[in-house]
Amino acid sequence: MQIPLILKTSRNPRGCYRFLEDKCCPIFITFDIQSLPMPVLRLFYKSIIPLFLTLILMQPATGRQHSSWTLLLLKKGHPVELKQDMFSFSATGFYLYENCIYHILLKNKITINGRLLSVKRDTLLFTNFLNEHIAAKNFSTLDTIAVPYTNLKLMSAGERNILHFEDYEGIFESAATPRVVPAKFAKLHTNDSASYELTPYYALSGAAWVYEENGKLYWYEGAPAAPKKEVGMLRHPYKKKNIAWFTPNSVDEINGLALGAWAESMKGDDINERDSLKVNGINLEINPIMLFVLIRGAWNAGYPDSLGYYHTAIENNYSTTLNGINVGVLATVGNYRVRGISVGGITTVVDQMSGICITGFNNFAYVADGLQFSLIRNRATVARGIQVGIYNKATRLRGIQLGLWNVNERRSLPFINWQFTSRHKTGG
Repeated sequence: MQIPLILKTSRNPRGCYRFLEDKCCPIFITFDIQSLPMPVLRLFYKSIIPLFLTLILMQPATGRQHSSWTLLLLKKGHPVELKQDMFSFSATGFYLYENCIYHILLKNKITINGRLLSVKRDTLLFTNFLNEHIAAKNFSTLDTIAVPYTNLKLMSAGERNILHFEDYEGIFESAATPRVVPAKFAKLHTNDSASYELTPYYALSGAAWVYEENGKLYWYEGAPAAPKKEVGMLRHPYKKKNIAWFTPNSVDEINGLALGAWAESMKGDDINERDSLKVNGINLEINPIMLFVLIRGAWNAGYPDSLGYYHTAIENNYSTTLNGINVGVLATVGNYRVRGISVGGITTVVDQMSGICITGFNNFAYVADGLQFSLIRNRATVARGIQVGIYNKATRLRGIQLGLWNVNERRSLPFINWQFTSRHKTGG
């Protein structure tokens, strides 16, 4: 009796066999069943033959197994072009890579700014934050989110770059290995020999690198930064002042009147971890330094048109939250989130403004919800509401602009402009 057993083998010059991945040849094993003792014969029929059959059936299936999946994004109407760099954006096809941070808006209005853990057949697995330290800083826990591809809407990356998933074909491919951008490690401080993990953050021009320290995300500039200060084991106790207090200060919350040069808490500077200040009531600022700042023309914050920069460095990273009325006699400039009414003498440059902002000459906010009014210029990265001034500009507008010249992502018009739906260019 001959039993064929298919094994992956090849013969070397010395006449020995070795297992290979790419060649298969049959090996015939000959048995004279009649000469076998009865106990051995029973064992042969009950154990040996089922084992051989199992191996034979499993062998072709093993060759077809794939342990991973990849996702290729291809703009509709474009042919696939295989290039050496399939990570950077291209209308002719690029892949989403695991271990990379993506900023994605879902169709259900949920925003994801986390690491891509894994690609499945029709689903992407993300973390809700980069790591547990950033999650704790945002009073949350690190978790994994399964996102079906059909629920993806927009992906933000870099300067004014927005990718609409409806304009792209999502092609899931089985693969022996996943597409992964490996993490890098670098020294961050001149007085610290430890190496810190750098994580890729996706931009349409390629990967920027970020790192986490003390629960916050920072851009990696390519060289060690300032000396590191040790963080104490115990946090400073929460401090609150009622009725009135001065700014800047070393408290966490003021209920009533905040009066001073600028509203900011210096508590935590000694451990390189600045705490935020919350003012509930009235904030009155008289900052003489603003005279020199205004002479230099501080009309914007950094990267005013970059949605990617806002989501990475600005969003939920305010140094001061003002709830109520804010009055800047000369100007209001800072990492502020203002909710209510803000009046600025010459200019207002804040991170987020929700309510009414009235300024003499210039208004800027990364996010402006409500009314922006200025005699000269209003500008916002994201504007939801009304802009009134001689010149109005919004990178992403949901509302109306009234002025001599009005600019948004859909069009530029004199006197009146509007936008209520999305219209972004992807660069392809």
